[in-house]
Amino acid sequence: MKKCTPTVLMLIFLIVSCLYANKKDSISDSTLFVSGEFLGYLNNLEYFNDLREGEPFWGAYINSRLCYRPHRKFIFSAGIHLRKDFGDESFLSKVFPLFQAVYIHKDFHLVFGELFSNQRHGLLDALLKEQYRYNPVIEEGIQIYIKKKAFTLDVWGNYPALNTPEHREHLCVGTYSRLAFNSFTLSSMSYLSHYGGQLYAPPGDPVRENVCAALSVSYRHDINGTFEEVGLKHSFLGSYTSDTTSNAQRNYDGGWGSLSRVWCSIRGVKIGISFFKGADYTTWEGNPMYQSDEPYYFIDVHKSFTFGQFLFIDFGARFDFLDMYPHEYFENGDNQIWFHMGYTLKKKIK
Repeated sequence: MKKCTPTVLMLIFLIVSCLYANKKDSISDSTLFVSGEFLGYLNNLEYFNDLREGEPFWGAYINSRLCYRPHRKFIFSAGIHLRKDFGDESFLSKVFPLFQAVYIHKDFHLVFGELFSNQRHGLLDALLKEQYRYNPVIEEGIQIYIKKKAFTLDVWGNYPALNTPEHREHLCVGTYSRLAFNSFTLSSMSYLSHYGGQLYAPPGDPVRENVCAALSVSYRHDINGTFEEVGLKHSFLGSYTSDTTSNAQRNYDGGWGSLSRVWCSIRGVKIGISFFKGADYTTWEGNPMYQSDEPYYFIDVHKSFTFGQFLFIDFGARFDFLDMYPHEYFENGDNQIWFHMGYTLKKKIK
């Protein structure tokens, strides 16, 4: 019965909050408001190679928060994250408290606690794999976030694991910047994954870190007609990995990669083709397929629907070709399919 308590309280909280919410009032002027997200997802990976194994992500999660704004420059919130992985015999797969403090000055945000991490901060799949959207979902730490029409800056530190006898320290640091002018966009990004905590490090597993970075330039052209949009993007990637052996000697490894992508949108259906070629590129938190030194390309197709301001559905598929010709795909090709349905909510109470 105790396991049901967080769910029951959360549902009561949402229902009461929605009943007393006033849609006409602005959240920016509100003292007390609620926010939340729901996502139901299916992401099935069918991979049959040495770099990545097949894995299903099928479930749903909900985030619910009570937010207090005592001053126009400050927002404090507390809430709960509930996730259910379908097939898990537990009542809930994860129950997690949410705490956040935000300082706001115009377009500048300073965040403590739960981070703004929608769409993985805009990072490429080669730096942070897409499945982070389902697990762990929530990031905790400190963040500086600036967003303007033509410029974005996101710098954050995430602390997934404290240094304890049960697990060693894990620290992640990321950066993302974007500069847009006319139809062109220039972006840079990096992601550091550090495993420290010498005291509780498993035998034979030294203190180590992996850094991945990318510089991208993209072009997008809108069209009126059946073809709604065409675009192309090229990214230069680099990686750096080091570890400290038992005799305190540092070992270093570096790698690089080149990722090109073209896409078009036809009646709301987005179709893209990407090609990657690298040498010794290493990523611990990104899609491991990019660690191949053989030519690698994939085709992705997806479609999105929005209903009003808060509801959405999107679905798609991705077909991976690693060191093979197209006609060989049905013999040993890799693929993934996904389906998402969810909503976002912000409503005033007082």
